[in-house]
Amino acid sequence: MQFFIFSIVLLVTLQKEVLSYKVTSIPMDVPSKVGYSPHWDAEYERLLFADQYGQNATICQFDYRTCKTFCATVVVKWEKDSKTACVTKEIFSLNADDSNYMDTATADCTGRLYFGTYGTEICGSTANNSLYSYSPKEGVQEVLTGYKSCFGLAFNADTNKCYFMDTCSYSISELDWCRKTGKLSNSRVIFKFDVAPGAPSYMPFGLCIDSMNNFYSGSYGGGSLLKVKVGGLSGEKGDKCSSVEEIHTPTMLIGCPTFGGPNMTDIFVTSSTLFLDFNTGKSLNENLECTKNTFPQAKEDGSLLKIEQNVLKGVAGTSVSLC
Repeated sequence: MQFFIFSIVLLVTLQKEVLSYKVTSIPMDVPSKVGYSPHWDAEYERLLFADQYGQNATICQFDYRTCKTFCATVVVKWEKDSKTACVTKEIFSLNADDSNYMDTATADCTGRLYFGTYGTEICGSTANNSLYSYSPKEGVQEVLTGYKSCFGLAFNADTNKCYFMDTCSYSISELDWCRKTGKLSNSRVIFKFDVAPGAPSYMPFGLCIDSMNNFYSGSYGGGSLLKVKVGGLSGEKGDKCSSVEEIHTPTMLIGCPTFGGPNMTDIFVTSSTLFLDFNTGKSLNENLECTKNTFPQAKEDGSLLKIEQNVLKGVAGTSVSLC
């Protein structure tokens, strides 16, 4: 009888998705200026992510088994625990100048790498940036153009969909993805973040999905991880309404999320110490008094956050060979 009662309670809990979250801050030896683009490496049980701001950009890893973090400057070849790294080969380049940068990157399940570009002024730039794909066989291909920023990409291989977030327009778009060619088509906005008129209090940063097609994005300046349920997605039946759940964190400058851990139920989220003006691309840290009033500083700024829950599983990322 006791087991039967427990089963009912568990079932009701799962149906309503009543989840509890445990948020842990993992300190870095050197706090991240702008933690970015995390990727879970299932083979080695480690999280890889970048600290991209400035000339001395670094790539970092968190070893899940030892709970240790390591960082090194710009990396292509890197021994696991070393603080030194070297570039061995340039894989490809774009016709870019000093006013254009490569953005977040992710891979589809076939091993193609997708990445975007953005201007130095980010949201203050014109909407003429592009999204590209790359594989050793196909080379570099332009697959989408006409946006300001690509700060989030995710794929659902079961439905052949790609999800793209333009932070500057506060929107998530759904695109049809062709597994054979890698082409993206039929872009349509499926969700707009609700922001007040005038200067927004946060910027959506990063994008990942779980097995139930819920979306997760960091609220840079908002101090929470946003879980977005979009109603009426293509190919899905049921509730047409959308909802947003906030998972509060100890730092206001939340970055990009991804699922990881042995069971793919942990959510890792980067964070930042740098206060960026998304309309100019410049740091606001020089005006500390103004910054402190807008974004209260915390000892967890620049750390890696681990959010534990045991109900929803994330969609695993794909490791790729670029050579």
